[in-house]
Amino acid sequence: MLSNAKAPGFPGKVTVLIWNGLTPPQDLTLHCKDKHHDLGEHTLKYGEVYEFKFIPNIFWYATLYFCSFKWPSDPSLHHFDIYDQERDFCKSAGTIWVPPLDCL
Repeated sequence: MLSNAKAPGFPGKVTVLIWNGLTPPQDLTLHCKDKHHDLGEHTLKYGEVYEFKFIPNIFWYATLYFCSFKWPSDPSLHHFDIYDQERDFCKSAGTIWVPPLDCL
């Protein structure tokens, strides 16, 4: 889920929620970062949520957070741009992102 509360003309703080809804139920290991911040590796049990917040770049619209994902039934590493400011700047609350096995 992406939530972007903002004042007119300024990007607000963005909250990214990643939910482990893999089926069959299994652990989801993720590692998210941007150019300047490495958020580390986290393992989510089925049904758990990982959350991080940040304020996008107000001058260049260049904020990009990307994550890698792996899980036991497919141990290869999958990559996804979890937040691309150009793509996601106007996303409203209520948009939920669940890593689908066939799309990563």
